Amino acid sequence: MKDADFNHLCTSLSEQLHHHLEPKKLGERLNKLIKAEYHPIARVSPRPVKDAILKWINRQNNRKVTVAMSNLGAACFPIPH
Repeated sequence: MKDADFNHLCTSLSEQLHHHLEPKKLGERLNKLIKAEYHPIARVSPRPVKDAILKWINRQNNRKVTVAMSNLGAACFPIPH
């Protein structure tokens, strides 16, 4: 029973990840952030103010995100003996 639940969970996560990685979805998300960065008020704001506002917008944008992925590059882990 646990194997079936785990397999279902993996399948569900894979489907969700593929859905959110579609070019259209990624484009929508990036366009929101770019639009905020190039807003006329943001363009004339001092850098620290702009950074704080963009940080807040990014945090609001990520509220529904439960996983983050990053390319860490090659990772070597010790093999236990």
